[in-house]
Amino acid sequence: MRTILRTALAIGIVAGLACGDGGGGPSGLKPSTEYHGVITGNDGTSAGLVLTFTESVSLNALPAGGAIAYAAVPAAGLITVPGQDPISLEGTLDGSALSMTGGGFTLTGTLRNGKLTGDVTGPGDLAGSFAALSSTEAAPAYAYCGTYSGIITPGNIEEDGTFNLVVAGSILSGGSSSSGGDIVTFTGRAAAGTNGTTTITVNQSSAQGTVKADGTISADHSTIGGTFQASVAGEGGVNNGTFEGTRCPGTVPTLRE
Repeated sequence: MRTILRTALAIGIVAGLACGDGGGGPSGLKPSTEYHGVITGNDGTSAGLVLTFTESVSLNALPAGGAIAYAAVPAAGLITVPGQDPISLEGTLDGSALSMTGGGFTLTGTLRNGKLTGDVTGPGDLAGSFAALSSTEAAPAYAYCGTYSGIITPGNIEEDGTFNLVVAGSILSGGSSSSGGDIVTFTGRAAAGTNGTTTITVNQSSAQGTVKADGTISADHSTIGGTFQASVAGEGGVNNGTFEGTRCPGTVPTLRE
């Protein structure tokens, strides 16, 4: 009887952590069946990403010492590359691990506190990253696909590439890819600006490199733009420039007002 009770309690804890009505954890993002995001490829691919789960998921941190088995949650997805037909994905979220395939693409990532991040491979030796955030009525996730252009100093070398990100509430996650195929992922913060706009800030250093950016999202959430400073680890020079983008195709949040 005690074993049965312990098993029932573990199941209840899992339901509250992986799905259901629990809080969103430190990120402030609530569980949802819908996640919106971006894909950044080393070949310049910039795409919108929508993932739909059969249950609301967020996966907050487990209690100390709590190793609990999770039931896999089926997932479906759509990748929308501008100018191309949407690409369907299928897969599962098994605990914190996401695995999805379709149309020659493979996504492998990790869910934590309403944020999914990971790696992408695709047709034509495409490799890159993806980021997606929980999208709810209280904090809809808006995904932006864009480009950047800048000047690397010293040397005054022009460089451009893609600069993609997704914002939900105060949380920001994304990635950039240079014309040479270097990818740097980043996180940041968003806050209310003036006249209904949203300001974004990125200030991150990692093993990949450094990204600093300041920008503004329009009041209707349709466009984004700003300035940045970035460097790639192991490569000399600092790139200073501007970025701009529009909402990724196929990623308009579902709002029930």
